[in-house]
Amino acid sequence: MSRIGTAGFRTQVTFSEAQENKTKMVTNFSGCDESKIQTHLLRQACKRKAEEEISERPRKIIIREAGKLKTDKVSLSGVQSSRRAIWIQRRKAHPKLPSTREEALIAASQMTTRDNALIEVDYERQIVGIFVTMAIQLTKDVEDFFGDGTFKSCPKQFHQIYTVITHANGSYVPLAFFLLPDKKEKTYEAMFQHFRRVFERLNGGNLENKTIHLDFEKAAHEAVKHVLLTFALRGCLFHLKQSWWRKIQELGLSAEYKDSESAVGRFLKSTFGLPFLDFLEVCDCLAFDVICEAPEDDAVSRYIEYLTRMYITNTSSFPPHLWASSDVNQKRTTNGCESFHKHLNSLFYTAHPSVFELTDRLQEIMSESKFKLQSTANLRTSKAKDVKKREWLLSIQESFNAGTTTRLQYIQSICHTSLPSTTL
Repeated sequence: MSRIGTAGFRTQVTFSEAQENKTKMVTNFSGCDESKIQTHLLRQACKRKAEEEISERPRKIIIREAGKLKTDKVSLSGVQSSRRAIWIQRRKAHPKLPSTREEALIAASQMTTRDNALIEVDYERQIVGIFVTMAIQLTKDVEDFFGDGTFKSCPKQFHQIYTVITHANGSYVPLAFFLLPDKKEKTYEAMFQHFRRVFERLNGGNLENKTIHLDFEKAAHEAVKHVLLTFALRGCLFHLKQSWWRKIQELGLSAEYKDSESAVGRFLKSTFGLPFLDFLEVCDCLAFDVICEAPEDDAVSRYIEYLTRMYITNTSSFPPHLWASSDVNQKRTTNGCESFHKHLNSLFYTAHPSVFELTDRLQEIMSESKFKLQSTANLRTSKAKDVKKREWLLSIQESFNAGTTTRLQYIQSICHTSLPSTTL
């Protein structure tokens, strides 16, 4: 059996005043044209969605909500008004935005985080470190770390976001994010010191005898040598290839490189097989095998001089032990970082978000990483094409090790798995 009841409330407004207000409201709306009414409805809908979907682009919200209204009466000024309303509504969710780096450091130190994050601020070096505590604890036995920076999603008070990730449970998992003021060696040293200290504190042991993969930024390399003394340092093969390709372009050899009938092109391609040799063989291979096949050309000679000065000898800027290995199963790139940064940048609808917006998005990513690490169902098997490529590499290497192919033939064959993109 249902019951119907009544309820009342007290107010200071008399009945006649309430009636008058109601009449005014009706009069106000009745006096508006359809465009103003629809603009008002769109603006209100966008304000609600701005809170519910904090990282969605305003353009998408406006288009979707305008579609729900099923009207063509919204003017351009109405769209602009809705965009402003979204911005204002989202600004209400955060304190006053910092305008200087010092204010950003203070704001970061006062932030509250969820239970799987730790924020530390280094006022002296002007660094903010955001650590994924659960990920660090669950990956204490991993062997490989990867580091790289990005600029687009970095708050304007800092120079870059530097991310340290690892590979675990079939996925690349972020361990720490650093807001850095510059790209100087001392800054990188302080960053790696913070990472090592927090990692050791959370795991109760020393961070030693691991491998870290970086691009070819000299300052970062030197910082690793000074701070992570027992680490093996590896350069990213992708960045290596792009550096060599840019030099080929600079020397005016790109047309020759792309010509499959060109002797110069075949020579240039063969150099991209050098990273698959044992690092002790690289110098001899270039000197006694590759150069012997090099066509007589001034640009080719300058390319050889560039490789020798920068990469080939033990006194080069980036010696072979950083980038050459005969182990075809070895991890060789920082593509996991590149992919992560691409995803991170896509979460913002404008470049250089505020430190508050960045932290909100990073906390969402941390929660996602937590589930990845805890889920045994997340384990991924290698793609068929990757398995096939690895088997092919092993077969080429076995032929070389057995002496059925020469060293030059080996790099001429294997280089085709490592040629750079020529769309730069």
